[in-house]
Amino acid sequence: MLQSRKGAGTGPHSIQQAHKKNEKVAGELRIWPTLRHYGRPGPPERWGIPFRRAPLKGPMPNIPHDPAAAYSERLAARKAARDAFDARFDRIANLRLAVFLLAALMAGLAFWGSMHPAWLLLPIAGFVALAVRHESVARGRARADAAVGYYEKGLRRIAGDWPGDGVQDVAAQERDHPYAPDLDLFGPASLFELLCQAQTASGRTRLAGWMQRPQAAADIRARQEAVRELAPRLDLREDLARLGLDVRGAVRGSTLARWSVRPAELTGGWAPRGYLALTVATVLALLVFIQWNIGFPFLILFTIQLLLLGTTAKRAVRVLMAVEEPERELRVLIHLLDRLGAEQFEAPVLRSIRERLTEDGKDAAARIRQLERLVYLFNLQMNQLFFPVSLLLMWSVHFAFAIESWRLRWGRHLPDWLAAVGEFEALLSLAAFAWEHPDYPYPEIVEGEPLLEGKALRHPLLKPGVCVPNGVTLGGAHRITIVSGSNMSGKSTYLRVVGINVVLAQLGAPVAAGSMRLTPFQIGATLRVQDSIQSGVSRFYAELQRLKAVSDLISRDIPVLFLLDEILHGTNSHDRQVGAEALVRSFVERGAIGFVTTHDLALTKAADAMGEAAANVHFSDHLEGSELIFDYTMRPGVVEHSNALQLMANLGLLPEAK
Repeated sequence: MLQSRKGAGTGPHSIQQAHKKNEKVAGELRIWPTLRHYGRPGPPERWGIPFRRAPLKGPMPNIPHDPAAAYSERLAARKAARDAFDARFDRIANLRLAVFLLAALMAGLAFWGSMHPAWLLLPIAGFVALAVRHESVARGRARADAAVGYYEKGLRRIAGDWPGDGVQDVAAQERDHPYAPDLDLFGPASLFELLCQAQTASGRTRLAGWMQRPQAAADIRARQEAVRELAPRLDLREDLARLGLDVRGAVRGSTLARWSVRPAELTGGWAPRGYLALTVATVLALLVFIQWNIGFPFLILFTIQLLLLGTTAKRAVRVLMAVEEPERELRVLIHLLDRLGAEQFEAPVLRSIRERLTEDGKDAAARIRQLERLVYLFNLQMNQLFFPVSLLLMWSVHFAFAIESWRLRWGRHLPDWLAAVGEFEALLSLAAFAWEHPDYPYPEIVEGEPLLEGKALRHPLLKPGVCVPNGVTLGGAHRITIVSGSNMSGKSTYLRVVGINVVLAQLGAPVAAGSMRLTPFQIGATLRVQDSIQSGVSRFYAELQRLKAVSDLISRDIPVLFLLDEILHGTNSHDRQVGAEALVRSFVERGAIGFVTTHDLALTKAADAMGEAAANVHFSDHLEGSELIFDYTMRPGVVEHSNALQLMANLGLLPEAK
């Protein structure tokens, strides 16, 4: 039985996480959602709700929420915080100017001998303190501004005005994919743009991969549980969004992966301990020289150091140059991991992600922070005042060995750490989608013979209230539905509605429907087939190539759902009828189920020949005066008329219309 998703993801544990008391964090006012959005008075601990995970099966807690109201409230609070930071920034700027003028006045008085120059230290110290505070306020203002942008985008998503706001990432679409271009999964105004809130390249890649590959039923159900738990965690999504400006430009998994496996410049063994012993001996010799004026041991040892530095300096520099680019990425990744580490999870998928970010009792953030400190200390030698000391201590060599040691020990974990963060971000994107659409149910994922049932399916990329809902029923003896209809009546859109909701279902997300029940599918579609001048391929031959690709999918283990639009419309009626009927019969006999749309009413007769395995449905229109009216409602049976001539007449393309 399909579970209701009213108040999706607002389980007891999640509500306790969402409703903490108002608090100030890092100088920024944090306003948490009021309890009125959840329809219950008082704090969670007074409700008598046990602290446990909401079960995957069974009715969801009936705790409604209004995402637009919650976002609007938080947006107002973040705007107020931003205005407060602006006012504070201006006050500090004025104070800095006043302190600077005071310092200039005191410098003049000191120059003319009217006051002691030591008094200048007071305004200088005050100016430095104000500069530090000014920078802190600027960072707080930037964080508040990022939060404002996040909630403004969220409100536009809820209203359906989101195209152009999100990540389009056309490059994420795999070459010659069997359904991604047909269902508008990537590019402008795409499903990926609507869903993706991942800040790292790893997160975007993981979400794109899920969208383009079929998933096992158990994996889908596990993701549903994770998405339910994450859905109400608005603060977590906001915090990661506030990191976004740094993360999106910094964390590129390819750079870190290359650095983690590059050949070692400095190997371990006896060398690090030998260099350390030499340094200690040199320092002791220097102390002897200072205390007793015996300089020969120091001169010998320091000369040996210089010679060894000459042989290792180039390799040490290469270590520094190699870590320079990923070091910034790792520094930003620390903030992401720290924020994730502050969360507690119950869903097995989320707990597994946390475990992957832990090694030998220390989490990934601690390990990466250790590397960050090593790189910072390594770079101290660039300071001119510290350089003589670094030369004496063989600073660059010791820290080059330490950095290489870290990389050789922990670098192999970086790809998995990034993958874990990416998986979490992909789930968090689905959770945001779920929370912003409380009327969307989670589909029931079943196993066994191919099955696709749904009521009131709508297109998630269209504005609320625009798409006319229609149902879908495939499975058992019924294997194929032939959809006929006049031009512009909604046949192709219906196939896209079915396909994109199947994609959402297999992601583990809720679907734009009244209810839905399905087995996992590999999708094959021919909704957007184009010719190619460069390849010398006609539209008809391009369609044949796509049909061959769909046919090849059927030989795999996962059942195929085919969505064939205007099948073989590039050839004559006889060849189309014979070829299309043979093709779809072959698909069905090999275990696939799906839809075929057609203008050619002769093709609808194939349903009669296939018996109970096939059924005809249609979309129609009617005339009101000279205007064609479409209701986009699917009905049983074959369409009884065409509107091509009327459309031509309405556009003045027929002589009698002039």
